[in-house]
Amino acid sequence: MRYLKTCILYLLFLPAQHLFSQDDIIVIQKQSDTRIYRISFEASSAKDKNLLEVAYNAHGAYRVVSANQSEFHFQFTRRSANEVECVILSGRPAKELKRFEETGSSARNSLLRAADRTVRLTSGTNGFFASRLVFIGQRNGTFQEIYTSDMFFGELKFHTADKSQAVSPRWSPNGGSIIYTGYFRSGFPDIFVIDSQNTRRRPFATYKGTNSGARYSPDGSAVAMVLSATGSSELYIVGASGSNPKRLTRNNSLEASPSWKNDGSELVYTSDALGKPQLYRISKRGGRETRINTQISNYCAEPDWNPVDSSKIVFTAVFSEGFQIVLWDFKTNKTEILTRGARDSIEPTWLSDGRHIVFTRRVGSSKQLYIIDSVTRQERAISSKRFGNTTQADAVYLR
Repeated sequence: MRYLKTCILYLLFLPAQHLFSQDDIIVIQKQSDTRIYRISFEASSAKDKNLLEVAYNAHGAYRVVSANQSEFHFQFTRRSANEVECVILSGRPAKELKRFEETGSSARNSLLRAADRTVRLTSGTNGFFASRLVFIGQRNGTFQEIYTSDMFFGELKFHTADKSQAVSPRWSPNGGSIIYTGYFRSGFPDIFVIDSQNTRRRPFATYKGTNSGARYSPDGSAVAMVLSATGSSELYIVGASGSNPKRLTRNNSLEASPSWKNDGSELVYTSDALGKPQLYRISKRGGRETRINTQISNYCAEPDWNPVDSSKIVFTAVFSEGFQIVLWDFKTNKTEILTRGARDSIEPTWLSDGRHIVFTRRVGSSKQLYIIDSVTRQERAISSKRFGNTTQADAVYLR
């Protein structure tokens, strides 16, 4: 027993980066949320090195430095087109801590997956680099079409070419489908589902009035949406097939932008029941709505519930300087303004790590996708201005 206690004390005080299981380094010591990891890396090609530089610099907890200043050094070697080997080194002289191989759906995807695993191994938290984006793009002309890409605007693919408006695309949890509101053919807002592989489309909700705001539940078994068939915009949920919608709200106000709690038990949404948009929550079974009293702005909209920490939501609020991204914490009942300045920051959506957020930065008529770290507030642009306007992004991570 005495020997066992000695061993436990030794483990508790051993530097965390030197403890690892068969797969993951075990983070014994609790690290500060604001800790910055200094890393360096090498790769098989300049193309791979450039992608890794972009990825790590987009993560608020990592800083790329020279090898003689780094805590960790990563060696990435491409074994085949879609397979990468990575070695993690640390110390002076450098010692090997971990060696692994990672495969992916493409050369870029395998490299980003390997980089995500280095994040997991060195920090104990999931990476987001290999996420897939869906967004609205205005590449040539004024029509809003649906595009997908990887997290850093590679592997770009268009999914609609309707010459009509598409709005609010959202992934299914398994990445197999994209649900969105479109004005396709009828000229009225209806909800459609697109197969993300073959781009086949089917109508999902085409009721009288407006059909909008569709969002899959975390397990993909249900969809929340806003319908106005009764004369006012009300919140509904429906099975993934789209049949027999159940009405949750019953009032004369306008509801919009539903987002699911990570266990699928509740929704947060926007309502103008008090005359201006504010945030509310409601059980998926219906019942009484509860206002989230942020007391920060008379315009609060576009809420998104954190997929990892259900005590947090992010939303858009209006201030004298314009639209900004705001974090709300249910534990403390406090808000934190994440963005500042005269530029509008809108349409926030959490990434799968529950730390980073993708959002739209609007300057005049120009719109561009950005990532922000909710801890350090570090921002990085991820879409190219050369492409044209990009807005309304959603992300999925296929593990």
